[in-house]
Amino acid sequence: LQIEALLFTGLIYLLEGLQVSLSGLIFLPIMSQYNLSSYAGCIVSSSLVFFMAIGSISTGYLTNKWQRRPILVMGLSVIFMGNLIAYINSVVILLLTRSIIGFSLGAIMPITMNNLVEVMPAKFRSFWIIAISVFFSVGAILSCSFLFMTYPNIDNFFVILSIPSFVVFLLYAVFYRENARYLILNGEHEKGFDIIEKFMNDGKKLDETERVQIIKGVDFGMNKEVKLTGKVYFMFKRYGKVTIILTCIWVLHSVMVNGGVFNLFIGLSNSAGFLYENEDDPEEKKIGDYKDTFHMFIIFYAIFAVSVILAGLITEIKCLGRKFTIFVGFLISSLVSLFILLEGFGSGLFFA
Repeated sequence: LQIEALLFTGLIYLLEGLQVSLSGLIFLPIMSQYNLSSYAGCIVSSSLVFFMAIGSISTGYLTNKWQRRPILVMGLSVIFMGNLIAYINSVVILLLTRSIIGFSLGAIMPITMNNLVEVMPAKFRSFWIIAISVFFSVGAILSCSFLFMTYPNIDNFFVILSIPSFVVFLLYAVFYRENARYLILNGEHEKGFDIIEKFMNDGKKLDETERVQIIKGVDFGMNKEVKLTGKVYFMFKRYGKVTIILTCIWVLHSVMVNGGVFNLFIGLSNSAGFLYENEDDPEEKKIGDYKDTFHMFIIFYAIFAVSVILAGLITEIKCLGRKFTIFVGFLISSLVSLFILLEGFGSGLFFA
């Protein structure tokens, strides 16, 4: 059951890597294909992450109205169809498809992560939650590879991108099932017990005493207290402070990763000749013919994949943990940024 949760969560991270990586510098060839200005390109590129935020906020409402599985399957079908429809060379359709793909990703990402956390044991849970980001790198590398294969004529890029999206949708539609804890918590006890019995090594059926104990165990703690104390007030009183702190950390992380990576890619692209100045109009940036930039992107995401595994291992060391790992990550990033600022972007590029 835990392996299933890891694989299914990894597939969603793969889709996120496929889509979010396009919101960075490698969106430039797409801008050229659709004849977008810099301003329009920024709007279309940013629409994905903007609607991901809206989708994430709506996850709670959607899962309360319907169960997780229908939301996941529907969201994945939208992502697949959105990629397929983006084949039409229209700015309006591109903006629309990027927006609905972003909303769908934002809605399903928290669901899969919740499912993973609910079934993983406390031991090494931190490692798996972090290490699963390797799939993001796999998705980003696939996006770069697809662009590399189709560049400079990228007419069929989104059609190719829809293939892994369709495969993930198909796997979820056929094989994904709710976990036992979620089913029992939502009152579907028999379905939850069936899953538990299936994974019991001795093959025995649960007796009535065991069933009652499982129900009490699932309903104990925060879920029960929330029901008794008035939900929002209880949640904020008990978890408000840590939620605000974690939100600030995540915002800073997004600025550091997305902003830092984008600026790094700009430097790599300029060094490789991915961008060059038009002789007739020096202000205008054009797409170059150098595919080495795609290789640089792939190398970057490969290094990123290794780093998240190392970060996960560090968090499991008792004397270090997550707090120390986050602190060191921000410290190193700050020092590298300061080094580039003092030494100049060109000289510090390789070091970064």
